[in-house]
Parts: sequence; structure tokens; C-alpha cells
Amino acid sequence: MFSLDKSALARGGLKRWWLPGVLCLALVASGFLLPRMMPAQAPEPKPAPEAKAAPQPAHPDTLTYSPPALPEAPDPAAMLGKLALGTVVVLGLCAVTLWVGKRWLRGGPLSAGDGQKLQLLETLAVGRGSSLCLVRAGSQDVLVGVDGSGIKAVLALPGAFESALAEAGQKEEGRPVEETAAAA
Repeated sequence: MFSLDKSALARGGLKRWWLPGVLCLALVASGFLLPRMMPAQAPEPKPAPEAKAAPQPAHPDTLTYSPPALPEAPDPAAMLGKLALGTVVVLGLCAVTLWVGKRWLRGGPLSAGDGQKLQLLETLAVGRGSSLCLVRAGSQDVLVGVDGSGIKAVLALPGAFESALAEAGQKEEGRPVEETAAAA
């Protein structure tokens, strides 16, 4: 069911998981430890006043009900304080988790290691869920169109792509290409 891909570990796959794992363990540990660290304010039992005490039955065998004394009402300021503190802590943990998750899941261009044939040079978002990716495969540049459902177009670019762009830019400026080539 679970297989360990050693090549993924060699590429640094385990390094990608250690930060969220540590964050998750810290959040679980804080969930167990914070309630124990919060001071509990147990109400002190006060003896019931003699005037309000229920009369003792004459015979202990009789089935008369005597209601217990009402407990003291909890302090509303302490309850609201704990509620506000807990809400702030939870919202703070949510914000930190979202920030870390966004940075972790966003990823980015992978660094080209030794012997890698594919390199992601640049990505350009062109619409909702659509993007263009410039990939170098060996010595060939390839333009890949991607949308939410997958790859839509793959176009191999000519080897002199940069010079073709420069020529197109110079033609737009109104300068002939021959003059700029002679000047270079």
C-alpha cells in the first residue's frame, strides 16, 4: 500500500515533508498541553447558611426530598477571557498553518542538478488555471500550454528563439534587421 521511493528521497523529497510534520506534531502537542497549563478556578465550597438548610426528616426512613444547595455561579469575566484567549490562539494557529501551507505547496522551479535533462525555465499564468511553461529538454526549448485538465499544447521552439525575438523587436522599432546585425 505504501511504498518508499528511494529516488524521491535522493532528490530531497523527505526534506519537503519535515517542516509540515514538525508543525503538525507541535500543534497536536499544544492541543494536549495548553488545557492542562491553563489555571482552573474551582469554586470554593461554601457552607450553606443555616436559615436555608432543609429541615432534617424526623424519620430517616421517610421518602422526602430535600434539594441540594445551588452551586455558585461561575465568573463570567473569567469564562469570556478563556474563550477570547482560546479563539485568538486557534485563529493564530490557522493563519500560521495557511501561511506555511501556501509557501510549502506553491513550490517553484526545481534547481537543475547534475545530469538532469529537463529544466523548468519559466512559468507564466495566462488565465484562470491556465499557464505557459518554458521547458528546456536537453538543448531544445519547448513551450507547454497547461490548463486545469492537463497539458493542451506542446510546441518545440527553434534553436535561435532569442535571435528571432530580437529581430521581431527591431522590426517593430522601424530599424532594418541588416543594420542592427552589421552594428553588432
